[in-house]
Amino acid sequence: MYNNETKNFSEDDWVPKVNVTYQITDDALTYATYSEGFRSGGVNPLRAKSVLPEDYDSDKLKNYEIGLKSEWFDNSLRFNAVAYHMQWDDMQLQVNDPAVFSLAIVNFSEAEINGFEADIMWLPAPGWEITANLGIIDAEISDDNTIRSPEDNTIIIAEVENGTDLPISPEEKASAAVQYTFQREIFNAEPYVRLDWSYVGDSVNSLDGTESIVFTQGATDQPDYDIGNLRMGLDAEQWSGTLFVTNITDEVAEQFYSNRWGTKQRVSINKPRTIGMSLRWKF
Repeated sequence: MYNNETKNFSEDDWVPKVNVTYQITDDALTYATYSEGFRSGGVNPLRAKSVLPEDYDSDKLKNYEIGLKSEWFDNSLRFNAVAYHMQWDDMQLQVNDPAVFSLAIVNFSEAEINGFEADIMWLPAPGWEITANLGIIDAEISDDNTIRSPEDNTIIIAEVENGTDLPISPEEKASAAVQYTFQREIFNAEPYVRLDWSYVGDSVNSLDGTESIVFTQGATDQPDYDIGNLRMGLDAEQWSGTLFVTNITDEVAEQFYSNRWGTKQRVSINKPRTIGMSLRWKF
């Protein structure tokens, strides 16, 4: 049974953004950005015997980044990169009620996210296109925090230590693609072949110290995985046809472990290897 009490919540805020750019050359530009974002707070729909807080505050993200955008060798090579630092204050997280079957949002102290991203595109010869992307991220709680029940200070709702990894935040992500477009037409269409590959590093499914209050196994490690796709086809002005193979190696990627109250843990996986064909016509 839920409380029948009616509650109202309102707030206002503003989110600044400042961007400065410098043109090094005609083909290279650097930039620096400071920006903020926030999510409004709210009210938790609680059961009558819940020990969770009735409401939660807004959380705010401060973002600092510096980057480069450039082209080289008569625009045959493009290279972009960005490094960033984010500070997440009063972060909103969903927790389980240790007293009754219920969920609610609470505010934690803070987290920090540091990362680097880069992408490159290279046209080494007529018909060839090579692209690659890399992302590195370090996302973790940056302050010890213990959330206690406002009704009973001895009841711990969640307890998280400094350095705890944020959930669903793999430390590395990467992808690459190679495409060759043949220089001779077939049926007035350009034939091509393309190979894609992507890699996602390992991560955890939840914030250790929150759901682990109820689920004794704690946060679950989600292993890394990589997936490749192959496409070949014909591309004309009015129509196109493609043969494709997705997940060439038939990789079983354990993408997310879902904790369930009182039931077995569930895991979401990717699609198995799929072979198919597509035809398109522009009217």
